[in-house]
Amino acid sequence: MPVAVPGPNESDLTMRTTTIGLLTGVLTGLLIAVLGGVFALAGWTAIADAEPPEGGLDTTAQVVGSVEGHALIDGIARPSFSPVYEYVDVDGQLHRVTDHISADSRPPAVGSTVEISYVPGVPDSVRRTDVDNDWLRWFVVGGGVTAALGATIVVLSLVVGVSRLVRSR
Repeated sequence: MPVAVPGPNESDLTMRTTTIGLLTGVLTGLLIAVLGGVFALAGWTAIADAEPPEGGLDTTAQVVGSVEGHALIDGIARPSFSPVYEYVDVDGQLHRVTDHISADSRPPAVGSTVEISYVPGVPDSVRRTDVDNDWLRWFVVGGGVTAALGATIVVLSLVVGVSRLVRSR
């Protein structure tokens, strides 16, 4: 004689569904928060890298060339360019340096001048001061807002999910 196996009751299904929803909400929120944090950190790092050096002196440099390389953008190796500058420091020494920040657009024209800041005695500390990097702050702001949104999703998922689990018992 066959034995009847009872199927899941409505309470069990509600608890499973609520648990799956809780885990999905928490994991989605965590993923969003982590991605937001990564964007905020990338923006913060780029801002710090582009800032004039501490204790730097301002001067004008002449663009004397560029170094072409390749950067991986969207999984594709694309040409990138780093300008080469010449400047005279406070001691009258001529220095030729390659900018450590490269771009996928053409560098300033050879023969043009740019404003830079450098630390005396450290010629490679050159940073351009005539470039507007304020747009990088949007990475920090956008990443921070995204991280906060992800954290909010985590908290709401926990509050709603736990309250539903408690009610279903």
